[in-house]
Amino acid sequence: MKKASQKEIALLAKRLRAIGKKIPNINYGGCGVFAYALHAALAKSGIKSAIAIVSRKGNGVIRSVNELDGAHFMHMIVRVDGKYLDSDGVYAGNTLTAVSNSRAKYGWMADKLDVAHPKALTAMNKLADEWNPRFDRTNIRIVKKMVRAAVDSAFGDAN
Repeated sequence: MKKASQKEIALLAKRLRAIGKKIPNINYGGCGVFAYALHAALAKSGIKSAIAIVSRKGNGVIRSVNELDGAHFMHMIVRVDGKYLDSDGVYAGNTLTAVSNSRAKYGWMADKLDVAHPKALTAMNKLADEWNPRFDRTNIRIVKKMVRAAVDSAFGDAN
């Protein structure tokens, strides 16, 4: 696995924000799908990442859907080389402060993040009734394609 440069992260964040603008409510019920797609696309490009869960539980590795239950998660994001990414862009530091506008998005500290095992998130993503219904789940396939294209654009096509 290779490290992502600051330039690559900035370009990826720009591409991810464009997805967030095109897909309604992606951070209101679609964040798990988005996080999983981003994690998978980064892995295909040889970039190490982890799916992070902004939650009240904190500092665990969630390996099953049962462990997600009761975690009181608020949002799912992806950690790459100490930065946190979602469809709003990139966050840094332990308050998840947006680099682009220097405001705190969440009141949770980054050292209170859980890490979701991809298999647990795959199972959770299939449980539509567990997610905020504002996200139109018919957009899942489109989200995956857009995320893959964003990663390819930032890191080069892995295929």
